[in-house]
Amino acid sequence: MKREEMPANAVQQCASCAAEIVWVLTDRDKRMPVDVEPAPEGTYVVRRVGDVLRIAVVSAKLAFGRRDLHRSHFVGCPQSRKWSGSGRRR
Repeated sequence: MKREEMPANAVQQCASCAAEIVWVLTDRDKRMPVDVEPAPEGTYVVRRVGDVLRIAVVSAKLAFGRRDLHRSHFVGCPQSRKWSGSGRRR
């Protein structure tokens, strides 16, 4: 999804690295940050459903050559361990 297709208030800044992100809902209704700009290594397609952004995983064989796929912000954020469920102290 292109930035201009996203709801006006959807784009935010990461609290740790200040990169532009959007919060999306997974197929299990969990919130997840993704980078605003598509990435060559992206694996998620972002779709707008009303005012909500949702993602779906695109398999590797269907992802080849696509330029509209986004990646989880946890992949590139230098502070991702601080925020991801697996990196939190319990």
